[in-house]
Amino acid sequence: MRPDWEVVSGCVIDFLAEFSAKNPHLDLDMDSICVAGASMGGYFALRAAADQRVKACVSIDPFYDMWDFGTAHVSRLFLSAWMKGWIGQGFIDQVMKAMQAVSFQLKWEISLAGWFFGLSSPSDMLLHMKRFSLAGARQKDGNEYLARVVCPVMVSGSCSSIYVDVDEHTRRCYDNLINIPLEHKEIP
Repeated sequence: MRPDWEVVSGCVIDFLAEFSAKNPHLDLDMDSICVAGASMGGYFALRAAADQRVKACVSIDPFYDMWDFGTAHVSRLFLSAWMKGWIGQGFIDQVMKAMQAVSFQLKWEISLAGWFFGLSSPSDMLLHMKRFSLAGARQKDGNEYLARVVCPVMVSGSCSSIYVDVDEHTRRCYDNLINIPLEHKEIP
């Protein structure tokens, strides 16, 4: 799975444009493309919305930064020690394995992440999550990714979600849509 979903959605829109041109009898309106997604799909929808051919976006429960999401319940001191190399990946994997033995939810989440990413090591999965971000600091050009979005956007999040904190993710997505007039973006 790739973090730069705009590449994938761009290929899809390119295909649709070519298909529409070859099949005018279908009367496809290429000037009314909308993207929508929930959860990880909400992240993907926001990335796709940076394409100027997208005219509207609905993003439900998106994450702003998957690393922040994946490490939200981990001690900052522990993470800092790992990132500085004071704690090895093998130790992280053993700790995660022990935690999975007592938490079915964690075991399910790690198994699902491994399947998504094609990785087997929990530490590799966490490190891979750093690539999935809308934050400017994690973009190749250093600019806020959502500044590229100019179409109307509705971003929504559940205040009672067990996964995505509304202020940390949904609100950050909304606030960083800086090139969209207030009347063209909404957070219900």
